[in-house]
Amino acid sequence: MIKKINKIKKIGVFEDFNWLDLPDLTAKNILYGWNYSGKTTLSRVFACMENKSINPDYPEGEFNIEMTTDEVHSNYTENNINECAIVVRVFNEDFKQKNISWNGKKFNPILLLGEESIETQNKIDELKTKLISSQEKKVECSSEEAVIKREYENKLSQKATSIKETLRLANFTKTHFKPIVNGMENDFDTYRIDDDKIDELIAIATSTDKLDSLEELTFISEYSNLYERTKKVLKKVPSASSIIKKFEEDDDLSNWVSTGIKLHNPNEECNFCGNTYTEERNSELQKHFSEEYNALIAEIKEVRDAIAVSKKEFLKPDKTRFYKSLVEKFETTSAGLKIEIENHNTTLVNLDDILKIKETSIFDEIDIHENENNLETLTSNLQGYVDVIKEHNKLTEEFEQGKAIATTTLKNHFASIFIVDNNYFDLKKKERVFGLLKNRYGRLITNMNTETSTLEASISTAHKGKDDLNKYIEAFLGGNHIKIEVVLNEDANERFVIKRGENDANNLSEGEKSAIAFSYFLIKLKEHPIQDTVVYIDDPMSSLDSNHIYHIYHLINSCFFYFDEAEGNSGANKTLCKQIFISTHNFELLTLLKKLPSNRQFIKTTNFQIIRKDKDSSTIVPMNKLFLNFESEYSYLFTLINEQAGMNAADGESQIQFLLLPNVLRKFLETYTLSKIPINIGVEKRAVKLFGEEATEVVKFLHHHSHQENVDGLGHHDSSIFNLNAVCKEIIIWLKSKDLMHYEALTDSISLN
Repeated sequence: MIKKINKIKKIGVFEDFNWLDLPDLTAKNILYGWNYSGKTTLSRVFACMENKSINPDYPEGEFNIEMTTDEVHSNYTENNINECAIVVRVFNEDFKQKNISWNGKKFNPILLLGEESIETQNKIDELKTKLISSQEKKVECSSEEAVIKREYENKLSQKATSIKETLRLANFTKTHFKPIVNGMENDFDTYRIDDDKIDELIAIATSTDKLDSLEELTFISEYSNLYERTKKVLKKVPSASSIIKKFEEDDDLSNWVSTGIKLHNPNEECNFCGNTYTEERNSELQKHFSEEYNALIAEIKEVRDAIAVSKKEFLKPDKTRFYKSLVEKFETTSAGLKIEIENHNTTLVNLDDILKIKETSIFDEIDIHENENNLETLTSNLQGYVDVIKEHNKLTEEFEQGKAIATTTLKNHFASIFIVDNNYFDLKKKERVFGLLKNRYGRLITNMNTETSTLEASISTAHKGKDDLNKYIEAFLGGNHIKIEVVLNEDANERFVIKRGENDANNLSEGEKSAIAFSYFLIKLKEHPIQDTVVYIDDPMSSLDSNHIYHIYHLINSCFFYFDEAEGNSGANKTLCKQIFISTHNFELLTLLKKLPSNRQFIKTTNFQIIRKDKDSSTIVPMNKLFLNFESEYSYLFTLINEQAGMNAADGESQIQFLLLPNVLRKFLETYTLSKIPINIGVEKRAVKLFGEEATEVVKFLHHHSHQENVDGLGHHDSSIFNLNAVCKEIIIWLKSKDLMHYEALTDSISLN
């Protein structure tokens, strides 16, 4: 139980309050104070215990709260309030703001109850705002992704069509081309081919006729062997037993005779001259043309014959027999080969020519030039030509495979060019970035929807107890014209809606709002055992709630007090909660609160008054006995005016009342004049009607110095405030002269109390 509040410093109007000699707090504590006196500020000190933290509006605030729990004394200050061991629940304006929210359009007044529900709804609203933003960004990313994709997809289609036409393909679209391009992301440069090979590959790829194979040309040159043989023969000279001088000097004649010997036999007629070819002439000639001679002649002939057969003839095939891709290469290599074969034959002819000379100069040694030939270039050109033949034959052998390879190579080449020309992978990278962002926002949207659904469900779960809530509202308002119903919102989640009869309740009065707020507070109290709870109720009714004052009193009485029949011989009243504090500005409610159950054993009662000393300072004092004794605030107001009228204006005690008495005077006159003239024409006009024109200056004085609607005005008075005593005396004089019976009744009520 809270025993006392030793100190409140720099918290609102409690600039430097100390408990000092005030009585200890008890089970039931009633506090009375006018508006702006500090009641709500005091409730916020209690709320620090509830929240186990200091109020952020008072960062420099200090307090010291003394408690007793099971005879153990403890003190809680702003430094250790987080360790507060007791349960405190506070109903005040802060509770209303934190726990009551009408979240909806005017025609659909959705009611949110509970700080957690309001915070949850705020989270939902925040999530929905983020959700809308994320959805918009997702759409933007999706749009950008689509634009980029459409751009490169169109380019892929155009390039695929071009490739199809170039390679004469039956079917080739972006569906075929796209995988080729995508597969080159890291090495597309390696697929480029030289420009001079493109036409050749296109020819292969577009070829429709499979050609016959060609015979490969074989060529074995005997030149080196023939050169050596020729060189050897030229060095030989035949031996002869009798050389005929004439033959030696005339090669043609020698050759003619050598040939003729073979055509004649001895003793036969000479085919040239007709004479007899004698044995003697035959013997003479045979001695000149010896066997070595004949053998050398035969050897020369043999070498010349070998030379003759070693000559080559190049039969160039028709170029139409070659694939188009090889025609140019064929023309080049065949032309070179033809020249080299002709050069080769020329070298053989040169050997043959020198052998002819040897035949006519058989007995002379003949030198031959160095072995100069074109075998190396001939072999090279022959190999180039043969390679073309082989390539042609390979194309024939692998015709379909070659077309496929050429086609694939060209597709890859064109894909590589396409990537560079269109910055393809930069576009793909941008597309991936927007795609990732789109997916990220998609996940965020999913998560936010899930979280929103969870939060919506938590509010729906929190909004239970409709029947209990309606029961309290009915008790507060004294009828069921205002009630709570459960509806589904646009997201199909349960929400409270306020009804006035069958219609949505719009423009609730302050009293109706107070009823709903206080009813929800009573529901919230059930979250913790009430017997262990300290309850603080700050001004349960506003100034507009006078019609409901008795309902409020009965609701407090029934919810926080009970009669224990089993206690003692005749039973006893007790509090349901551990300790209760009730503050009010309303004198009528104060009068009723004094009637709440009270006894010395179980419900000790302490009454306090909160007084505004000046603009920046309030204090707590024991309740004035007049408040305890009077049943009417009106009598109390008269007492204050009457006492002030008898004081000296210079008295310090009198001047303390200067801040409050203008409001006291105004309230007294409003009540008095309205009872006499019950029409709404304003206190000034009613006072003039009752007291005459001399009342005009008094009413103007009160109007100038009373500031019921502005707390700052309480401390702002000019020197005319010191006329207050005279004004009080003037009003007393009026009452005596104009309404003596009423005056005497008031003075009698004071003396009775």
